[in-house]
Amino acid sequence: MSGFDELHKFEIDVTQAAAEAVPLIKKAVGISALKGKKAWQAKARGHRYSGSYPASIDYDPVDANLSTDLGPNLNRGGTPGLGIVEDSPGGVRGTPQRNYLAAEAAIEDDLPKGVEIAIDQALRRNGL
Repeated sequence: MSGFDELHKFEIDVTQAAAEAVPLIKKAVGISALKGKKAWQAKARGHRYSGSYPASIDYDPVDANLSTDLGPNLNRGGTPGLGIVEDSPGGVRGTPQRNYLAAEAAIEDDLPKGVEIAIDQALRRNGL
């Protein structure tokens, strides 16, 4: 086998590993979103204004671009309109709560680790 043939085989293996990594990365993004959701909900609980606001915090299914939206969901139960207390620059009595920062902190370390694990698993499955 020539060096070119070996390089071509490696290219095929890496390409296959990349294709297999997509669902694993999608899972990692979903797990991080769930951890972010739980952190945001926990931080939002207990505020007198919140009522059922924490229950409205949700995330969308991870899409083909490997992304999701996390935050108050207008189509879910609760009072998602209270999301204005998160960063309101004025017009709302009280200071901004910024409960979403707990979600960002939970996701910040978890997401890169999860993606790295997903890529490693895909490479191992392909003998790389």
